[in-house]
Amino acid sequence: ATTAPSSTEVCALLDELASLSRYCQPSVPEFENSHPIAHLLSAAWPVLTLVYDKLGKDSRAMEKLCRVLKFSVRTATTHAVTFLPGMLTTLSSWFLDHPHSCFLYAVHVCATQLAGTSHDLDDALFGVYSSMASRVFLLLTPKMGQDLVQALGAFPDVLE
Repeated sequence: ATTAPSSTEVCALLDELASLSRYCQPSVPEFENSHPIAHLLSAAWPVLTLVYDKLGKDSRAMEKLCRVLKFSVRTATTHAVTFLPGMLTTLSSWFLDHPHSCFLYAVHVCATQLAGTSHDLDDALFGVYSSMASRVFLLLTPKMGQDLVQALGAFPDVLE
């Protein structure tokens, strides 16, 4: 029987994938209308969702997963636009379940890199920001017995 990889092993593999995504800059005519990182992101997406399913509570693993997404979007740029609306919806859902700040930052990277390139993407970004903002405000609202400073201090990475 095989054993599932440890969180440390998964994080190491995600680091390798992030490095590949970050530095893959093909300059051959075959990639004029597509980008290998856009294809890689699409093909790896089911595996990345499995990583979330298994390690969604692990902030270190989620940070590594989001690094893959951020570098992939930055590298593939407009070649990843058709894939992003679905990915953004999933990131929003993940943030509602486990409010890791890296999910917010991954959405921010998508917005700063690609907003305005596609109506569908812009609609997805608007919906995701609305959903995530609601969760952020809920997190930062003082609970019974807390003052505002305590509430804001409970999630410093999200507040940032």
